[in-house]
Amino acid sequence: MKCVVVTKPGHIEIREVDIPTPGAYQALVRLEAAALCNATDSKLYAGHFPGVNDYPLVLGHETVGIVETVGSKVKNFKPGNRVVGGMLGAFSDPGLYSGWGGFSEYVLVHDHDAMVADNVANAAHGWFDACEIQNVVPEDIPAEEAVIACTWREVLGAFKDFRLAPGKKVIVFGAGPVGLSFVKLGKLFGLGQIDIVDLLPKKLDLARKMGADNVYSPQEVQSESFVSRESRSYDAVIDAVGLESIVNAGLPLIKMAGDICVYGVMTKNPTLDLTLAPYNFDLHIHQWPTRNEERAALTVLSGWIREGKLNADEFVSHRMKMDNITETFEAVKRGEVIKAILSFSEYKTLNKIIDMNLFEFGFSNELRKRIKLVAEIFNYPHFQFEMSVSSDKKLQDAIMKHDIKFYQDTLAHLKTLPDKMDRVFELSKLYKPILGKTTEELQRMQQSMENRWSR
Repeated sequence: MKCVVVTKPGHIEIREVDIPTPGAYQALVRLEAAALCNATDSKLYAGHFPGVNDYPLVLGHETVGIVETVGSKVKNFKPGNRVVGGMLGAFSDPGLYSGWGGFSEYVLVHDHDAMVADNVANAAHGWFDACEIQNVVPEDIPAEEAVIACTWREVLGAFKDFRLAPGKKVIVFGAGPVGLSFVKLGKLFGLGQIDIVDLLPKKLDLARKMGADNVYSPQEVQSESFVSRESRSYDAVIDAVGLESIVNAGLPLIKMAGDICVYGVMTKNPTLDLTLAPYNFDLHIHQWPTRNEERAALTVLSGWIREGKLNADEFVSHRMKMDNITETFEAVKRGEVIKAILSFSEYKTLNKIIDMNLFEFGFSNELRKRIKLVAEIFNYPHFQFEMSVSSDKKLQDAIMKHDIKFYQDTLAHLKTLPDKMDRVFELSKLYKPILGKTTEELQRMQQSMENRWSR
């Protein structure tokens, strides 16, 4: 199988390695897609991640895939399940190290609950804390939403640690994927006023679209007029970067007994200017996910996704093949990437036309959500389907006649049918009014798609 290897800091290659063999409590997962973690993966690539000194290593920890086989003691995974969080901690090549190892064509997940039940959730049996968030994704949650949920659930899982509650007024420093997630999820969660700070106007524009009430540059929030106006007015300041300078900039802004919330890895000995702070305040340092909260967050996120309140398209700025991962890192350096989705498969990655943004056909978010679901129902890459729909207004109108739940329920129903022909006839019955396809045409479409995927 292929995997992404950082041979030494700043150098990367695609390398062939052996497909892993699952242990008794593990499942083998075929990767559908992965997402680049702008912070962690970039630091590992550059050789700056604290405590990691051994190279070559395999990158990646934000993943989604389909279970193919399971170990003898697995109880909570079965073939065909979509799962998130697959990684590889070791390889058959003893000279190859793991930077979580998720950017591989096949990864492993651990059955955390089975290991806990059998009293073997310990390092001696290969367990580590991330096993708790290697979870099955509900069947109606698409792959792109599932992999971006690796970021969303970490962020939502921090809300309890940060004492965030509905109605609170907060200001977020940093409009990267984490900061934007605090805005988007914060609005869905019920926070009150949410303001955000960033250097890049494009990111601030995106924050506005996601619901930010006010957007500021760093210079604005450090100005005498802003500090005078907003002094002691925020319930919480969220540092979505992890910098001492941001914490000190936030100290004059929090209320008495307010919260400074740091989401990121800080330097070993940050210096805080307590003369800027209220007499009482709480400093929360969130350098590692709280796994039980992260796991619970997936259920909440799935509900928002089903309701159409949350979708990957708002966050995904790049879709690339793994072969082009170096270009993706360069785009991260230039501040262009919010979230990048990566895949080894030609047919699950947007081509150069998509990279040139010609896929923006002016569809509404509601139409795009339905297109993605219809495409998944037909097991067909949604960007190709979008291109087909782009010139067919009649088809666009037909797709919009059905609500999101109709498509979600259909997809869940089809996944319960084991026989291919059963699925074809069901599609013929349900989708002839939409796509105008006969049973014979659907059979040919199914065969054509199977031929594509088997290449």
